Amino acid sequence: MYSISIDDHSNYQNSQSIRSLCLNIIKRLFRSKFIFVLIIVFFILFIFINTTAISSNQADFDDANNIQYEELPNNNLKEIENRIVKLENSLDELNKNAILLKNEIKSRHKKKDKNQYVKNNEKKSTQIKKIDLNFDKTVVLVMACNRPESVENHLKQLIEKRASSNYNSKSFPIIVSQDCNHQETANSINKFSNDLYAIIKQPDQADITHSKTGPISLHMRGYFKISRHYKWALDQVFVKYNFSSVIITEDDLNIAIDFFDYFKSMLSILEKDKSLYCVSAWNDNGKESLIDNSRSELVHRSDFFPGLGWMMLRSLWVDELRQKWPQAFWDDWLREPDQRKERSCLRPEISRTDMAIQYAKKGVSMGQFFDNYLKLIVLNKNPVDWLGFDVSTLQKEKYDSKFLTDVYDNSLEMSFVDYLRISNSTDLSNNKKSILIIYKDKNDFLKYAKYFGIMKDFKSGVARTAYLGVVRIFFKTRVIYIAPKEKRNWSKYDLSYK
Repeated sequence: MYSISIDDHSNYQNSQSIRSLCLNIIKRLFRSKFIFVLIIVFFILFIFINTTAISSNQADFDDANNIQYEELPNNNLKEIENRIVKLENSLDELNKNAILLKNEIKSRHKKKDKNQYVKNNEKKSTQIKKIDLNFDKTVVLVMACNRPESVENHLKQLIEKRASSNYNSKSFPIIVSQDCNHQETANSINKFSNDLYAIIKQPDQADITHSKTGPISLHMRGYFKISRHYKWALDQVFVKYNFSSVIITEDDLNIAIDFFDYFKSMLSILEKDKSLYCVSAWNDNGKESLIDNSRSELVHRSDFFPGLGWMMLRSLWVDELRQKWPQAFWDDWLREPDQRKERSCLRPEISRTDMAIQYAKKGVSMGQFFDNYLKLIVLNKNPVDWLGFDVSTLQKEKYDSKFLTDVYDNSLEMSFVDYLRISNSTDLSNNKKSILIIYKDKNDFLKYAKYFGIMKDFKSGVARTAYLGVVRIFFKTRVIYIAPKEKRNWSKYDLSYK
C-alpha cells in the first residue's frame, strides 16, 4: 500500500553530515571556557533536534502522498451525505434558538432599563416636586460659624416661636448654613436636625489673604469670609432649593414672640410694592428711650438697610445682587445707591430681634457700637395680631402722603435751642403734638443725635432709620422728627455725609 520516495536516502545522508559537523564544533568548543561551551552545546542540540524533526515530517508527508486511494462504496457516501444534512439542520436549529435567546435577553435588558429609567425619573420628579413646592415659601436662613452655645440658643428660640405662631414648619422651613468647620458648633446644630429643613456647610475654607485691591490685614479677613459665606448660602436657598423669599438671621440674635407673624404679614407688601427691597425685624434706634412701647404694631419705611433679621425676595438675589456680590462688607454695600436704587425697607417701631448679650460681642466686629447701642435695643414682648394688620398703609403713595403731612403740617416746628429751653416746661408737657427740628448740615444732625442718643453714623449719606431725609424717634412721651432744611423739597441724600 505504501511506496518509499528516492529522496529519503539523500535526507538521511544530510542528517549524517549535520551530526558530523556538530561533533567537530563540540570538540573545538571544549578548548574554550566551560560555561560558554555549555551554552553553545545546548544551542547546537536545539538545531539538531529541529533538523531531525523537519526530515521526519518531510518523510511522513511523502509517504502520505504515495498512499493509493481506495474508493469507498456508494452506500457509504450516501450515509455520509445524510449525516452532513442532519448536522446542517441541527446547526440551523441551534442558530435559531441562539437568536431567540439573544432577543429575549435584549428584551429583558430593555425592560430592566425602562424600569430603572422610570424609577430614576420618579425619584428625580419627587426631588423637583419638592423644590417646586418651595417656590411660594419663605425659608429662614441661619448663618453660623464657631459659637456652639449661641447657635443652640438661637435655634431653640426659632423653633419655639415658630410653633407658637400662626404658621408651622412647612410655612417657615429652617436651613442652617455653617462656615468655619467648627465641630462643636456642628454638634450643637445637629441636635435640632429633626426640626430643620437642611444643614449645609460652606465648602470653601481657604484663607483670604488678598482682595482685588491688594493684601488683606489679618484682623479684616473675617469680613471677607462672611461675605463669601453669605453669597454661597444665598445661592443654596434661591438657586438650589428654589425658595421664593428668605429671612436671614445670625446665631447671636434673640427672637420676638411674633417674629414669624410679623414677617408673614410684611411679605405681602414686599411682593407688591416695587419701591421696597427688604423687610427688617430691627430698629437701629430701638432703645427704650427712643421708642413708643405702647405701639407694638407700628411699622415704618426706612431708606437705611437695617439687617439683623431681614427678608428679601428671590428676584432681588437672582436678578440683581448675585452677579456683583462684594468681597467684603456686604451690608454697607447694600446701602450704596447702586444697590438701593432709591428703594426702601420696612422696619418695626419695636424690634423683633435683639442681641443675645452673652454671645453677640464675640463676633467679627468685636462689639462695635455694642455697649452704647446694640445691647440696649428692646425686644418686643407684646404680640400683635398681624393677620388683621392693614399692610396697604405701608404702600409708598399712601405712606408718603401721611408721613409728610405728619412731619411738616401736623408737628410743632422749633429750633433745637428752643426745644432745650422748653422741653421740660408745663406748656409743652400739656401739648402732645409731635416736634419738628430742622438740621441744616451734618454737624447739626450729629449734635442732635448726641443729645437724643440716636446712632450718629451715616452710610452712603443716609442716617440710620432715616426716610426721605427724616429721622423719627419717640422721646419723652412725644414723637420728634429731625428733618432736612429742604423739607418737602428734599430730593436726595448727600453722599458727603459719612
